[in-house]
Amino acid sequence: MLANKSNGFYERDQKHYVSVTTVLKVLDSYALGQWRLQTGCVGVVHNVLMELDQLLRTQDMAGIIAFSKRTDLITNAGHMAQACLQLEFQKAVGKGSDIHAMIEDYLKGTTVVVDDSVKFVWEKIKEFLDGLALKPKAIEKHLISSKGFAGTLDCLAPLSEEQVAFLKPYLYGKEEIKPGLIVWDWKSRNSEDGFYPDSGYQIGAYMGAVNEEAGSKVCEQGIIVNINKRTGGIRVKPYSLDPWYAHFLSIFDVWKIHASPVWWKKEQTI
Repeated sequence: MLANKSNGFYERDQKHYVSVTTVLKVLDSYALGQWRLQTGCVGVVHNVLMELDQLLRTQDMAGIIAFSKRTDLITNAGHMAQACLQLEFQKAVGKGSDIHAMIEDYLKGTTVVVDDSVKFVWEKIKEFLDGLALKPKAIEKHLISSKGFAGTLDCLAPLSEEQVAFLKPYLYGKEEIKPGLIVWDWKSRNSEDGFYPDSGYQIGAYMGAVNEEAGSKVCEQGIIVNINKRTGGIRVKPYSLDPWYAHFLSIFDVWKIHASPVWWKKEQTI
């Protein structure tokens, strides 16, 4: 039995396995970097304009003159951007977690608690899930690899020819969806078209671990379902076991050399 550790490692039988997401932190995600830059800068500008607007509304001329001479607007810009970024990041993670939890409850057949803030979005998601009609073999399944990594996949479920046909209108990209045992991954973002390379590495790792556990190549494709958490728009993109698992293993090698803690390296030699 695996226990999720807060420091980015799973533990089983007193041995630690690094989480897939921790391994992927060695990548500098361009999309996430752009989001951080945009969110932080927009937050700083918004706060400055709000302060100036308040002075103008009260016609505080002394305050306006003092405001125009402030040098701390430049020197504190970095701190202001970081604070704005942290607030927006918490909002984004919270909403994404809510959607993820609702999908999990739906697939388990338990009561889905829907917050008013995501009610419209959930109606779109439920319509999609009802039409797809998955029959999961596993939900939130812990995976462990003898190579030293571990993770938790969202869903493992077979896909039929009829379900492949259902997904075609939602397909993003040119790769074909094939029937078979599929690793499913739910992503909620500000755009249904926001597929990032690190998502392919993650789902590739999960496919590799599923096959290792089964002792054969039972899973050759994973599907990421991208949900626009603002509109409920949905796109799906398939990822093949080859080459995505090999790509992940290459990144894992980089992590082991440059980012793994000394205690973990020592543990692997025991």
